[in-house]
Amino acid sequence: VAYDIENKYAYQDGGAENKSNHKKFADYRLPDWVRHPLLEQRKKIGLLFPGEQTHYVGMLKEVRKKPKVQDMLAKAESIFGFDVEGLMKDGPASEMKSTGVNQPLIYVANCVAYEILKERSPEDAEKCQGVAGYSVGEWSALYAAGVITFE
Repeated sequence: VAYDIENKYAYQDGGAENKSNHKKFADYRLPDWVRHPLLEQRKKIGLLFPGEQTHYVGMLKEVRKKPKVQDMLAKAESIFGFDVEGLMKDGPASEMKSTGVNQPLIYVANCVAYEILKERSPEDAEKCQGVAGYSVGEWSALYAAGVITFE
C-alpha cells in the first residue's frame, strides 16, 4: 500500500521497490550507537572494581604463579614495603583489615583481575566501554582505562 503525497489518506495498491542503485541492507555499516532490530547487537562490557574490605585470605590463589602476576606482586611489594603476596596467601586476616594494608591489597588484586581478563578474553577487554570503581577501586578503574600505570 502506498499513500498519495497530495492526499495522505488516499492510497494506491502496490509496493515499494528497491531501486537499482540501493545497497543491500547487510552492506550498510551503521554506527555503533544505532540499534537496529535486524542487526545482531554487539556485546557491551563495563568493568566494576570493588573497594576496601573485600579482601580475604587466599586472594589470587588460582593465578598467583602466572609470570605476569608474579611480576605485579614483586612490584607491589617493592612499592608498598610489605609482603603483598604473603598476606594475600596466608594472612592473617586481622593484619589485612587496616586501611594501610587493605587498600593496596585490593588495588593489586583488582589490577591482576584486569590483566587476567585481558589474557583470557582479550576481545572482551578490548570492547570495554566503561570502567568504574568504589573507593580504592577507582584507582583500579583508572589503571584498566589506561590513565595510570600499575606503579
